[in-house]
Amino acid sequence: MNLKAIHSLVAVAKHGGFSPAAEALGCSKAFLSQQIRILENQYQIQLLHRTTRKVRLTSAGETFVTQCKFAFDQLEQAEFALLEEKSTLSGKIRIASLGGIFGEEYVAPSIIKFMALYPGVEVDLDFSSQQVDLLQGAYDIAIRFGKLPDSTLVARELIRYRPTLIASPEYLARYGKPIHPNDLDRHRLITGTVKQWPFRCQDESIIYTPQGRFHCGNGYVMRQAAINGLGIAHLPSLYVDVPIAKGDLVVLMPEWLEPVKPCNILFPPGRYRLRRVQLLVDFLVENIRKQHQGETNGNV
Repeated sequence: MNLKAIHSLVAVAKHGGFSPAAEALGCSKAFLSQQIRILENQYQIQLLHRTTRKVRLTSAGETFVTQCKFAFDQLEQAEFALLEEKSTLSGKIRIASLGGIFGEEYVAPSIIKFMALYPGVEVDLDFSSQQVDLLQGAYDIAIRFGKLPDSTLVARELIRYRPTLIASPEYLARYGKPIHPNDLDRHRLITGTVKQWPFRCQDESIIYTPQGRFHCGNGYVMRQAAINGLGIAHLPSLYVDVPIAKGDLVVLMPEWLEPVKPCNILFPPGRYRLRRVQLLVDFLVENIRKQHQGETNGNV
């Protein structure tokens, strides 16, 4: 399909002749005439009646131009919608995020602030903590703790946290303090969605599979259970920094725990071209980092 030739024909029909069409397109009359001859030769049909004083469409040319004009109008509308998508902040953003304390106290408040600034944006926020496949297109953004599972995704780091093993002073007074990961077999454990607890000290590495006496997939509930002496829990530092600072919880075996891990916003490369997604990602990074730094500084 020769779009340049078709565009030339439509311009001649629209402006009523070669001269005005050439002026509108910024080209020569000879160029337009050549393009239309190419089109007629390609389809072996006459599209224009040419006289020294007037140019008009043949019956076949009129039908063809009408359909082409409709197609060009559709393309212009599609282009306008695409440009509007980038410049106007509206439409839906689908987010799969960690729930619990992080989702409720960090992610949700930032999204609410963002939507107050941009009322044209709709957000579908999923706290089910499922490991969704972003490349399948069901979600625009995912927020996850830990290392990146898929290198094809684009990532922005939100914050860093420390994996933390904690228990209450009351629990430790009653059951003692573990010194080695293997000591956990003799303790009451509180477990969540994380199935394995990694430990490393110098050259020794252990992947411990906890058997929870109390199991709940909600970090807030796990924290409360630990504060109330129900057992030992393994949680991100941002969940427990405040009760640790207050003396309600005690950090166990810090020499065995990884120093820091990232919490990332992940998204497919194509989704980040949407302006609403770009702005929300930037907004979340700025606000969640600011909130976390304020709470960390306040606990020092």
